[in-house]
Amino acid sequence: MKKIGFLGLGVMGLHMALNVDRKTDVEVVGFDVSEKQLHKYQAAGGTAAASVDELYRTCDVILQMLPTHEIIRHSVEEAIRLGQPGTVIVDLSSAAPDIILDLLMRHHNVDIQWGNHDVVWMGAAAGSPICICTVLKTTLAYHNHGMLEDCYGINLRHLQRMAEQFYGEDDLSIWMPHTDAARGPYTEGMLHRCAVMHKAISILMFKLECQVIDRNPDFQMQGRDYLRRIDWDAHTVQVGEKSYPLRDTSFPTVDPADPAKLNPDEQLVLHKLVQSFRQSERLQQHIEFLYAKGSVYHIENGNLLYHGCIPMTPEGRFASVRHGGRWYSGRALMDYADAVVKSAWARGDESALDMMWYLWCGNNSPFSGRVFHTFERAVVDTLCERTMLALEDSGLDTLCLAGGVSASRRLRAQMTALAAKRGFRLCMPELWLCTDNAAMIGSAAYYRLKKGELAPLELNAVPSLELV
Repeated sequence: MKKIGFLGLGVMGLHMALNVDRKTDVEVVGFDVSEKQLHKYQAAGGTAAASVDELYRTCDVILQMLPTHEIIRHSVEEAIRLGQPGTVIVDLSSAAPDIILDLLMRHHNVDIQWGNHDVVWMGAAAGSPICICTVLKTTLAYHNHGMLEDCYGINLRHLQRMAEQFYGEDDLSIWMPHTDAARGPYTEGMLHRCAVMHKAISILMFKLECQVIDRNPDFQMQGRDYLRRIDWDAHTVQVGEKSYPLRDTSFPTVDPADPAKLNPDEQLVLHKLVQSFRQSERLQQHIEFLYAKGSVYHIENGNLLYHGCIPMTPEGRFASVRHGGRWYSGRALMDYADAVVKSAWARGDESALDMMWYLWCGNNSPFSGRVFHTFERAVVDTLCERTMLALEDSGLDTLCLAGGVSASRRLRAQMTALAAKRGFRLCMPELWLCTDNAAMIGSAAYYRLKKGELAPLELNAVPSLELV
Protein backbone atom coordinates (compact mmCIF):
# COMPACT_ATOMS: atom_id res chain seq x y z
CA MET A 1 0.00 0.00 0.00
CA LYS A 2 1.46 3.34 -1.09
CA LYS A 3 -1.12 5.99 -0.23
CA ILE A 4 -4.29 6.30 1.88
CA GLY A 5 -6.81 9.04 1.18
CA PHE A 6 -9.35 10.43 3.65
CA LEU A 7 -12.44 12.02 2.14
CA GLY A 8 -14.23 14.08 4.76
CA LEU A 9 -12.23 15.70 7.57
CA GLY A 10 -14.97 16.27 10.10
CA VAL A 11 -15.19 15.14 13.71
CA MET A 12 -14.16 11.56 12.91
CA GLY A 13 -12.20 11.84 9.67
CA LEU A 14 -9.82 14.58 10.83
CA HIS A 15 -8.46 12.68 13.81
CA MET A 16 -8.38 9.33 12.03
CA ALA A 17 -6.32 10.79 9.19
CA LEU A 18 -3.88 12.45 11.58
CA ASN A 19 -3.49 9.29 13.68
CA VAL A 20 -2.84 7.06 10.67
CA ASP A 21 -0.32 9.60 9.36
CA ARG A 22 1.53 9.76 12.69
CA LYS A 23 1.52 6.05 13.49
CA THR A 24 2.29 4.45 10.12
CA ASP A 25 4.82 4.85 7.35
CA VAL A 26 2.12 5.01 4.67
CA GLU A 27 1.60 8.31 2.84
CA VAL A 28 -1.69 9.92 3.90
CA VAL A 29 -3.61 12.71 2.16
CA GLY A 30 -6.95 14.26 3.08
CA PHE A 31 -9.62 16.32 1.41
CA ASP A 32 -12.74 18.18 2.52
CA VAL A 33 -14.98 20.64 0.70
CA SER A 34 -14.88 22.79 3.85
CA GLU A 35 -11.84 25.09 3.67
CA LYS A 36 -12.05 25.53 7.44
CA GLN A 37 -11.61 21.78 8.05
CA LEU A 38 -8.94 21.54 5.37
CA HIS A 39 -6.92 24.33 7.01
CA LYS A 40 -7.42 22.71 10.41
CA TYR A 41 -6.04 19.45 9.02
CA GLN A 42 -3.02 21.17 7.45
CA ALA A 43 -2.32 23.17 10.61
CA ALA A 44 -2.09 19.87 12.53
CA GLY A 45 0.51 18.56 10.09
CA GLY A 46 -1.71 16.79 7.54
CA THR A 47 -1.12 16.77 3.79
CA ALA A 48 -4.09 17.95 1.75
CA ALA A 49 -5.04 16.73 -1.70
CA ALA A 50 -5.73 19.41 -4.30
CA SER A 51 -9.11 17.86 -5.17
CA VAL A 52 -11.25 14.82 -4.65
CA ASP A 53 -10.22 13.66 -8.14
CA GLU A 54 -6.63 13.45 -6.88
CA LEU A 55 -7.72 11.01 -4.17
CA TYR A 56 -9.41 8.76 -6.72
CA ARG A 57 -6.43 8.90 -9.10
CA THR A 58 -3.55 8.40 -6.68
CA CYS A 59 -4.72 6.53 -3.55
CA ASP A 60 -4.72 2.77 -3.07
CA VAL A 61 -7.29 2.99 -0.27
CA ILE A 62 -9.89 5.73 0.23
CA LEU A 63 -11.81 6.08 3.51
CA GLN A 64 -14.81 8.36 3.33
CA MET A 65 -16.67 9.86 6.30
CA LEU A 66 -19.41 12.09 4.93
CA PRO A 67 -22.38 13.75 6.67
CA THR A 68 -25.47 13.33 4.51
CA HIS A 69 -27.03 10.63 2.38
CA GLU A 70 -27.02 12.68 -0.82
CA ILE A 71 -23.34 13.56 -0.45
CA ILE A 72 -22.57 9.90 0.17
CA ARG A 73 -24.57 8.85 -2.88
CA HIS A 74 -22.71 11.37 -5.06
CA SER A 75 -19.35 10.32 -3.64
CA VAL A 76 -19.90 6.62 -4.26
CA GLU A 77 -21.05 7.33 -7.81
CA GLU A 78 -17.91 9.42 -8.39
CA ALA A 79 -15.74 6.70 -6.87
CA ILE A 80 -17.22 4.09 -9.20
CA ARG A 81 -16.70 6.40 -12.17
CA LEU A 82 -13.22 7.75 -11.38
CA GLY A 83 -11.63 5.12 -9.13
CA GLN A 84 -8.68 3.18 -10.49
CA PRO A 85 -8.84 -0.62 -10.89
CA GLY A 86 -7.92 -2.24 -7.59
CA THR A 87 -8.68 0.84 -5.47
CA VAL A 88 -10.30 -0.05 -2.14
CA ILE A 89 -13.07 2.34 -1.06
CA VAL A 90 -14.27 2.09 2.54
CA ASP A 91 -17.41 4.00 3.51
CA LEU A 92 -17.45 4.86 7.24
CA SER A 93 -20.30 7.35 7.01
CA SER A 94 -23.56 7.16 8.89
CA ALA A 95 -25.31 6.29 5.66
CA ALA A 96 -28.60 4.65 4.99
CA PRO A 97 -27.68 1.17 3.75
CA ASP A 98 -30.25 1.32 0.99
CA ILE A 99 -28.19 3.96 -0.83
CA ILE A 100 -25.09 1.78 -0.91
CA LEU A 101 -27.03 -1.31 -1.95
CA ASP A 102 -28.87 0.55 -4.72
CA LEU A 103 -25.51 1.63 -6.13
CA LEU A 104 -23.97 -1.82 -5.79
CA MET A 105 -26.91 -3.43 -7.56
CA ARG A 106 -26.16 -1.23 -10.58
CA HIS A 107 -22.52 -2.32 -10.74
CA HIS A 108 -21.59 -5.05 -13.20
CA ASN A 109 -19.20 -6.98 -10.95
CA VAL A 110 -19.87 -7.34 -7.22
CA ASP A 111 -18.74 -9.96 -4.74
CA ILE A 112 -19.65 -9.79 -1.07
CA GLN A 113 -18.30 -11.67 1.91
CA TRP A 114 -20.92 -11.53 4.63
CA GLY A 115 -20.04 -10.13 8.02
CA ASN A 116 -22.02 -10.39 11.25
CA HIS A 117 -23.97 -7.18 10.58
CA ASP A 118 -25.00 -8.53 7.17
CA VAL A 119 -26.10 -11.79 8.75
CA VAL A 120 -28.34 -10.22 11.40
CA TRP A 121 -30.12 -8.16 8.73
CA MET A 122 -30.42 -11.23 6.51
CA GLY A 123 -31.89 -13.12 9.44
CA ALA A 124 -34.36 -10.29 10.09
CA ALA A 125 -35.48 -10.23 6.45
CA ALA A 126 -35.88 -14.03 6.56
CA GLY A 127 -38.31 -13.63 9.47
CA SER A 128 -36.16 -14.36 12.54
CA PRO A 129 -37.87 -12.65 15.53
CA ILE A 130 -34.64 -12.38 17.53
CA CYS A 131 -32.73 -10.90 14.57
CA ILE A 132 -35.54 -8.40 13.99
CA CYS A 133 -35.39 -7.28 17.63
CA THR A 134 -31.60 -6.99 17.42
CA VAL A 135 -31.78 -4.83 14.28
CA LEU A 136 -34.43 -2.63 15.86
CA LYS A 137 -32.52 -2.22 19.11
CA THR A 138 -29.40 -1.13 17.25
CA THR A 139 -31.21 1.37 15.03
CA LEU A 140 -33.21 2.81 17.95
CA ALA A 141 -30.09 3.15 20.10
CA TYR A 142 -28.72 5.58 17.50
CA HIS A 143 -32.00 7.23 16.45
CA ASN A 144 -31.62 5.65 13.03
CA HIS A 145 -35.03 3.97 12.90
CA GLY A 146 -36.20 6.51 10.33
CA MET A 147 -34.17 4.48 7.86
CA LEU A 148 -36.37 1.45 8.60
CA GLU A 149 -39.59 3.42 8.32
CA ASP A 150 -38.77 5.72 5.39
CA CYS A 151 -36.48 3.51 3.29
CA TYR A 152 -38.00 0.11 3.90
CA GLY A 153 -41.54 0.87 5.04
CA ILE A 154 -41.19 -1.05 8.31
CA ASN A 155 -44.27 -0.37 10.44
CA LEU A 156 -43.34 0.53 14.03
CA ARG A 157 -46.83 1.71 15.04
CA HIS A 158 -47.69 -1.38 17.09
CA LEU A 159 -44.31 -1.30 18.85
CA GLN A 160 -44.77 2.35 19.75
CA ARG A 161 -48.28 1.77 21.14
CA MET A 162 -47.13 -1.14 23.29
CA ALA A 163 -44.08 0.79 24.46
CA GLU A 164 -46.18 3.80 25.50
CA GLN A 165 -48.67 1.53 27.27
CA PHE A 166 -46.10 -0.10 29.53
CA TYR A 167 -43.18 2.32 29.68
CA GLY A 168 -44.49 5.73 28.62
CA GLU A 169 -44.41 7.18 32.16
CA ASP A 170 -40.99 5.69 33.07
CA ASP A 171 -37.75 7.60 33.50
CA LEU A 172 -36.25 6.97 30.05
CA SER A 173 -32.97 8.83 30.51
CA ILE A 174 -30.78 5.72 30.08
CA TRP A 175 -32.71 4.69 26.99
CA MET A 176 -32.20 7.97 25.17
CA PRO A 177 -30.56 7.45 21.78
CA HIS A 178 -27.12 8.57 20.71
CA THR A 179 -27.70 11.47 18.37
CA ASP A 180 -25.79 12.89 15.43
CA ALA A 181 -25.87 16.63 14.79
CA ALA A 182 -25.72 15.97 11.06
CA ARG A 183 -29.09 14.20 11.26
CA GLY A 184 -30.66 16.65 13.70
CA PRO A 185 -32.26 18.75 15.03
CA TYR A 186 -34.28 16.59 17.41
CA THR A 187 -37.41 17.50 19.32
CA GLU A 188 -38.24 16.19 22.79
CA GLY A 189 -41.11 14.22 21.28
CA MET A 190 -38.82 12.54 18.77
CA LEU A 191 -36.36 11.54 21.47
CA HIS A 192 -39.12 10.27 23.78
CA ARG A 193 -40.65 8.17 21.01
CA CYS A 194 -37.28 6.64 20.22
CA ALA A 195 -36.35 6.02 23.87
CA VAL A 196 -39.62 4.34 24.83
CA MET A 197 -39.43 2.00 21.81
CA HIS A 198 -35.76 1.35 22.59
CA LYS A 199 -36.69 0.13 26.08
CA ALA A 200 -39.59 -1.99 24.86
CA ILE A 201 -37.64 -3.73 22.10
CA SER A 202 -34.63 -4.30 24.38
CA ILE A 203 -36.74 -6.17 26.93
CA LEU A 204 -38.41 -8.12 24.14
CA MET A 205 -34.97 -8.97 22.74
CA PHE A 206 -33.72 -10.21 26.10
CA LYS A 207 -36.78 -12.45 26.44
CA LEU A 208 -36.20 -13.97 23.02
CA GLU A 209 -32.51 -14.48 23.75
CA CYS A 210 -33.49 -16.64 26.72
CA GLN A 211 -35.76 -18.73 24.48
CA VAL A 212 -33.15 -19.17 21.73
CA ILE A 213 -30.49 -20.16 24.26
CA ASP A 214 -32.88 -22.74 25.76
CA ARG A 215 -33.56 -24.27 22.34
CA ASN A 216 -29.89 -24.46 21.37
CA PRO A 217 -27.55 -25.84 24.07
CA ASP A 218 -24.84 -26.25 21.40
CA PHE A 219 -24.55 -22.47 21.27
CA GLN A 220 -23.01 -22.59 24.76
CA MET A 221 -24.40 -19.16 25.53
CA GLN A 222 -25.84 -19.97 28.94
CA GLY A 223 -25.01 -16.98 31.07
CA ARG A 224 -26.29 -14.55 28.48
CA ASP A 225 -29.89 -15.22 29.53
CA TYR A 226 -29.70 -12.04 31.59
CA LEU A 227 -33.35 -11.74 32.60
CA ARG A 228 -32.92 -14.97 34.56
CA ARG A 229 -29.85 -13.55 36.27
CA ILE A 230 -31.57 -10.57 37.83
CA ASP A 231 -31.90 -10.45 41.61
CA TRP A 232 -35.31 -8.78 41.76
CA ASP A 233 -34.99 -7.89 45.44
CA ALA A 234 -31.46 -6.49 45.26
CA HIS A 235 -32.04 -4.91 41.82
CA THR A 236 -28.80 -6.35 40.44
CA VAL A 237 -27.90 -8.48 37.44
CA GLN A 238 -25.15 -11.07 37.28
CA VAL A 239 -22.92 -10.77 34.21
CA GLY A 240 -20.23 -13.43 34.26
CA GLU A 241 -18.95 -13.62 37.82
CA LYS A 242 -19.85 -10.04 38.71
CA SER A 243 -23.08 -8.41 39.82
CA TYR A 244 -24.04 -4.96 38.59
CA PRO A 245 -26.77 -2.64 39.89
CA LEU A 246 -29.68 -2.23 37.50
CA ARG A 247 -29.97 1.30 36.15
CA ASP A 248 -33.66 0.74 35.47
CA THR A 249 -35.93 -1.36 37.66
CA SER A 250 -39.29 -0.87 35.94
CA PHE A 251 -40.06 -4.06 34.03
CA PRO A 252 -43.86 -4.47 34.14
CA THR A 253 -43.87 -6.98 31.25
CA VAL A 254 -41.37 -9.34 32.92
CA ASP A 255 -42.64 -12.12 35.19
CA PRO A 256 -39.79 -12.94 37.63
CA ALA A 257 -41.07 -16.52 37.83
CA ASP A 258 -40.86 -16.90 34.03
CA PRO A 259 -38.82 -13.99 32.65
CA ALA A 260 -38.72 -15.30 29.05
CA LYS A 261 -42.51 -15.44 28.67
CA LEU A 262 -44.07 -12.93 26.24
CA ASN A 263 -47.32 -11.29 27.23
CA PRO A 264 -50.16 -11.03 24.63
CA ASP A 265 -49.20 -7.46 23.66
CA GLU A 266 -45.61 -8.46 23.02
CA GLN A 267 -46.73 -11.47 20.99
CA LEU A 268 -48.87 -9.23 18.78
CA VAL A 269 -46.06 -6.71 18.30
CA LEU A 270 -43.63 -9.45 17.36
CA HIS A 271 -46.09 -10.93 14.88
CA LYS A 272 -46.62 -7.54 13.22
CA LEU A 273 -42.89 -6.84 13.05
CA VAL A 274 -42.17 -10.20 11.39
CA GLN A 275 -44.91 -9.46 8.87
CA SER A 276 -43.53 -6.00 8.15
CA PHE A 277 -39.97 -7.24 7.59
CA ARG A 278 -41.11 -10.12 5.41
CA GLN A 279 -43.43 -7.92 3.32
CA SER A 280 -41.00 -5.04 2.72
CA GLU A 281 -40.43 -5.34 -1.01
CA ARG A 282 -37.34 -3.14 -1.07
CA LEU A 283 -35.72 -4.87 1.90
CA GLN A 284 -36.38 -8.26 0.33
CA GLN A 285 -34.77 -7.08 -2.92
CA HIS A 286 -31.66 -5.87 -1.13
CA ILE A 287 -31.29 -9.03 0.95
CA GLU A 288 -31.86 -11.20 -2.12
CA PHE A 289 -28.95 -9.30 -3.73
CA LEU A 290 -26.75 -10.02 -0.68
CA TYR A 291 -27.58 -13.70 -1.00
CA ALA A 292 -27.04 -13.78 -4.76
CA LYS A 293 -23.67 -12.01 -4.64
CA GLY A 294 -22.42 -13.15 -1.25
CA SER A 295 -20.84 -16.01 0.63
CA VAL A 296 -19.02 -16.72 3.85
CA TYR A 297 -15.70 -16.78 2.00
CA HIS A 298 -14.37 -16.51 -1.52
CA ILE A 299 -11.10 -17.53 -3.18
CA GLU A 300 -9.88 -15.08 -5.82
CA ASN A 301 -6.53 -15.46 -7.58
CA GLY A 302 -5.29 -17.68 -4.81
CA ASN A 303 -6.37 -15.20 -2.10
CA LEU A 304 -8.80 -16.17 0.65
CA LEU A 305 -11.37 -13.43 1.23
CA TYR A 306 -13.60 -13.51 4.31
CA HIS A 307 -15.19 -11.01 6.69
CA GLY A 308 -14.96 -12.49 10.14
CA CYS A 309 -12.71 -15.01 11.82
CA ILE A 310 -11.84 -18.67 12.02
CA PRO A 311 -12.05 -20.03 15.59
CA MET A 312 -8.65 -21.21 16.80
CA THR A 313 -7.23 -23.01 19.82
CA PRO A 314 -4.55 -21.39 22.02
CA GLU A 315 -2.07 -23.73 20.29
CA GLY A 316 -2.88 -22.23 16.90
CA ARG A 317 -5.00 -25.07 15.52
CA PHE A 318 -8.54 -24.87 14.16
CA ALA A 319 -11.00 -25.06 17.03
CA SER A 320 -13.85 -27.59 16.82
CA VAL A 321 -17.37 -26.21 17.28
CA ARG A 322 -20.42 -28.44 17.82
CA HIS A 323 -23.67 -27.77 15.96
CA GLY A 324 -26.57 -30.12 15.36
CA GLY A 325 -24.76 -33.05 16.92
CA ARG A 326 -21.70 -32.74 14.66
CA TRP A 327 -18.30 -31.11 15.05
CA TYR A 328 -16.93 -28.57 12.57
CA SER A 329 -13.64 -26.73 12.29
CA GLY A 330 -11.72 -24.61 9.79
CA ARG A 331 -13.14 -24.70 6.27
CA ALA A 332 -15.84 -27.20 7.26
CA LEU A 333 -17.17 -24.70 9.80
CA MET A 334 -17.22 -21.93 7.18
CA ASP A 335 -19.04 -24.21 4.72
CA TYR A 336 -21.55 -25.20 7.40
CA ALA A 337 -22.24 -21.53 8.20
CA ASP A 338 -22.72 -20.81 4.49
CA ALA A 339 -25.24 -23.64 4.18
CA VAL A 340 -27.17 -22.49 7.26
CA VAL A 341 -27.40 -18.91 6.02
CA LYS A 342 -28.82 -20.09 2.69
CA SER A 343 -31.20 -22.52 4.40
CA ALA A 344 -32.59 -19.74 6.59
CA TRP A 345 -33.48 -17.74 3.48
CA ALA A 346 -34.79 -20.64 1.43
CA ARG A 347 -36.86 -22.45 4.06
CA GLY A 348 -37.01 -20.20 7.11
CA ASP A 349 -36.97 -23.11 9.56
CA GLU A 350 -36.59 -22.22 13.22
CA SER A 351 -33.24 -23.90 13.79
CA ALA A 352 -31.63 -22.06 10.85
CA LEU A 353 -33.15 -18.74 11.94
CA ASP A 354 -31.82 -19.30 15.48
CA MET A 355 -28.43 -20.00 13.96
CA MET A 356 -28.51 -16.63 12.16
CA TRP A 357 -28.64 -14.94 15.56
CA TYR A 358 -25.77 -17.13 16.80
CA LEU A 359 -23.71 -16.23 13.74
CA TRP A 360 -24.29 -12.57 14.59
CA CYS A 361 -23.07 -12.72 18.18
CA GLY A 362 -21.75 -16.18 19.16
CA ASN A 363 -18.19 -16.14 20.47
CA ASN A 364 -17.33 -19.14 18.24
CA SER A 365 -19.15 -17.79 15.21
CA PRO A 366 -17.03 -17.46 12.05
CA PHE A 367 -18.71 -14.07 11.58
CA SER A 368 -18.24 -12.67 15.05
CA GLY A 369 -15.66 -14.40 17.23
CA ARG A 370 -16.27 -12.24 20.25
CA VAL A 371 -18.55 -12.00 23.24
CA PHE A 372 -21.22 -9.31 23.01
CA HIS A 373 -21.67 -7.44 26.26
CA THR A 374 -25.03 -5.71 25.88
CA PHE A 375 -25.31 -4.72 29.54
CA GLU A 376 -21.66 -3.68 29.77
CA ARG A 377 -21.97 -1.68 26.56
CA ALA A 378 -24.96 0.21 27.94
CA VAL A 379 -23.05 1.04 31.14
CA VAL A 380 -19.89 2.14 29.33
CA ASP A 381 -21.75 4.20 26.72
CA THR A 382 -23.62 6.12 29.39
CA LEU A 383 -20.47 6.66 31.45
CA CYS A 384 -18.56 7.97 28.43
CA GLU A 385 -21.40 10.21 27.31
CA ARG A 386 -21.80 11.85 30.73
CA THR A 387 -18.06 12.19 31.21
CA MET A 388 -17.83 14.09 27.90
CA LEU A 389 -20.61 16.41 29.06
CA ALA A 390 -18.73 17.01 32.34
CA LEU A 391 -15.54 17.86 30.42
CA GLU A 392 -17.41 20.32 28.23
CA ASP A 393 -19.15 21.97 31.16
CA SER A 394 -15.96 22.27 33.22
CA GLY A 395 -13.72 23.44 30.39
CA LEU A 396 -11.00 21.01 31.52
CA ASP A 397 -8.72 19.32 29.01
CA THR A 398 -7.45 16.35 31.09
CA LEU A 399 -9.35 13.23 32.17
CA CYS A 400 -8.06 10.62 34.65
CA LEU A 401 -9.47 7.11 34.94
CA ALA A 402 -8.77 5.14 38.10
CA GLY A 403 -10.09 2.40 40.33
CA GLY A 404 -11.64 -0.93 39.48
CA VAL A 405 -13.91 0.50 36.79
CA SER A 406 -10.89 1.58 34.74
CA ALA A 407 -10.00 -2.11 34.26
CA SER A 408 -12.85 -2.41 31.77
CA ARG A 409 -11.24 -2.95 28.38
CA ARG A 410 -14.30 -1.54 26.65
CA LEU A 411 -14.16 1.61 28.76
CA ARG A 412 -10.41 2.07 28.17
CA ALA A 413 -10.78 1.59 24.42
CA GLN A 414 -13.79 3.90 24.16
CA MET A 415 -12.18 6.65 26.23
CA THR A 416 -8.96 6.36 24.20
CA ALA A 417 -10.95 6.77 20.98
CA LEU A 418 -12.81 9.78 22.42
CA ALA A 419 -9.54 11.39 23.53
CA ALA A 420 -8.15 11.05 19.99
CA LYS A 421 -11.41 12.35 18.52
CA ARG A 422 -11.96 15.31 20.86
CA GLY A 423 -8.38 16.22 21.67
CA PHE A 424 -8.35 15.96 25.47
CA ARG A 425 -5.53 14.41 27.52
CA LEU A 426 -6.35 10.96 28.93
CA CYS A 427 -4.46 9.49 31.90
CA MET A 428 -4.96 5.84 32.85
CA PRO A 429 -2.94 3.60 35.17
CA GLU A 430 -1.60 0.32 33.86
CA LEU A 431 -4.14 -2.46 33.95
CA TRP A 432 -2.55 -4.26 36.90
CA LEU A 433 -2.93 -1.12 39.01
CA CYS A 434 -6.69 -0.88 38.39
CA THR A 435 -7.70 -2.77 41.48
CA ASP A 436 -11.11 -3.27 42.96
CA ASN A 437 -11.48 -1.34 46.23
CA ALA A 438 -13.65 -4.04 47.77
CA ALA A 439 -11.00 -6.67 47.06
CA MET A 440 -8.33 -4.38 48.52
CA ILE A 441 -10.35 -3.74 51.69
CA GLY A 442 -11.12 -7.45 52.02
CA SER A 443 -7.42 -8.29 51.69
CA ALA A 444 -6.45 -5.70 54.32
CA ALA A 445 -9.14 -7.05 56.66
CA TYR A 446 -7.87 -10.61 56.18
CA TYR A 447 -4.35 -9.76 57.31
CA ARG A 448 -5.60 -7.70 60.25
CA LEU A 449 -7.80 -10.59 61.35
CA LYS A 450 -4.82 -12.93 61.21
CA LYS A 451 -3.06 -10.56 63.58
CA GLY A 452 -6.02 -10.61 65.95
CA GLU A 453 -6.93 -6.99 65.21
CA LEU A 454 -10.70 -6.57 65.47
CA ALA A 455 -12.81 -3.44 65.10
CA PRO A 456 -15.84 -2.63 67.29
CA LEU A 457 -19.34 -2.64 65.78
CA GLU A 458 -19.44 1.16 66.11
CA LEU A 459 -16.71 1.49 63.46
CA ASN A 460 -17.66 4.00 60.78
CA ALA A 461 -16.11 5.54 57.70
CA VAL A 462 -14.18 8.82 57.89
CA PRO A 463 -14.84 10.45 54.50
CA SER A 464 -12.70 13.54 55.17
CA LEU A 465 -9.62 11.65 56.37
CA GLU A 466 -6.43 13.44 55.32
CA LEU A 467 -4.06 11.63 52.98
CA VAL A 468 -0.50 11.19 54.29
